[in-house]
Amino acid sequence: MDNVNTWLVMGKDRKDTVNFEIKFNMGLSDTLKLIQRRFSGAAESVKRRNLINFPGQIPSSNNRKIDHCTLAELGRGGYGKVFKTVDMYSGDIMAVKQMDGVRELVKSRDREIYAFTSLKHPHVMNLLASYISTRTGKTELFMPIQQGALDDLMVSTRSRTEASSIGQQALVQMLSGLDYLAYRGFIHRDIKPGNVLYDTNHLGQYTFKLTDFGLTTPASAAKTHIGTGVFMAPEVYDKYGKQTPKADIWSLYITMLWVLDVDKFRSRMRTAEFDSKTAVRKVALKNAVNNSDLAYLRNMAIYDQDPRASAAQMLAGYGRRDLITSPAGSSMLPLPENHFDNWIKSNHHRDEVHGETRRRQDIHREDCREDSEEIRENTQEKASQEDSQEDS
Repeated sequence: MDNVNTWLVMGKDRKDTVNFEIKFNMGLSDTLKLIQRRFSGAAESVKRRNLINFPGQIPSSNNRKIDHCTLAELGRGGYGKVFKTVDMYSGDIMAVKQMDGVRELVKSRDREIYAFTSLKHPHVMNLLASYISTRTGKTELFMPIQQGALDDLMVSTRSRTEASSIGQQALVQMLSGLDYLAYRGFIHRDIKPGNVLYDTNHLGQYTFKLTDFGLTTPASAAKTHIGTGVFMAPEVYDKYGKQTPKADIWSLYITMLWVLDVDKFRSRMRTAEFDSKTAVRKVALKNAVNNSDLAYLRNMAIYDQDPRASAAQMLAGYGRRDLITSPAGSSMLPLPENHFDNWIKSNHHRDEVHGETRRRQDIHREDCREDSEEIRENTQEKASQEDSQEDS
């Protein structure tokens, strides 16, 4: 407004003042964006000098109840609901996951709390506090609030170019998070778009974080058929062989097929087509072999977990050794360029097993061989057709 003073200054002297600027006719959303833009890129010294922080209740200790007020439901799943909530002392906005205390969920609850408190990484969601309500019996896990999940972000993204850019950012950051989990000896076991959260800064840059650790377990204890069917690695789905962190790499590859909507993957997921494990694997392998746009993912698409790429190997292949957790990451070598092609040609499987495990391996091997042969035949047929066209 012209000729109107919109600044209010309070304090004892000029060296110790608090400045307020009055903005007219601004909605809550615009106000919050303005504040974020002014301070998110500021140096810590500037923030400390200009921001007043009211003491909150987090971090908490001794299982003390946290007074908060839920604002809206953000999502729900088999293990509870997630709400947007506000700290009644400080006004801080957080997310809280409320988990029922019934016997069936105790293991999941304990696994999630153990994983949350054990893991600290830029691309792994961190736990602010937790306690069990004496009134409801529910466990409440408090986490930083994020803008949303990767699945919602991609559904609202209409440009194929933008989808590819977001997908590649999510891929590298999730590989970094999974490499950290592998280094710590954990398997997540439920990698999928809904379990990848995102936030943006004032420059519009994305930060992705892995969440929902209800199925996470130390690799040494991973034995059960568990996860979300479409995204489950073959060895987990078939209960074949030992489970390793490479199971999460297969799941991340399937996640990328969903993110990029390869072969109309999303719409096909909504039908009963992918109820068959073979259908998902055929789509995965077919695109790894034939889709040149996905060549950078193909080493994640190997059925057998031993030759399948690790997160560290994928990061090394992308020239991002700086994101590898292990101190030896700087010397990590990427897989050879023909690694996937060699696996397709050899399609080898280990035979040093027996009994029931051998029977499962034979079934798993037959599935892999049939799919590999079908893909190879289609590829050869396509090449023959191209040669015929050139001769004519």
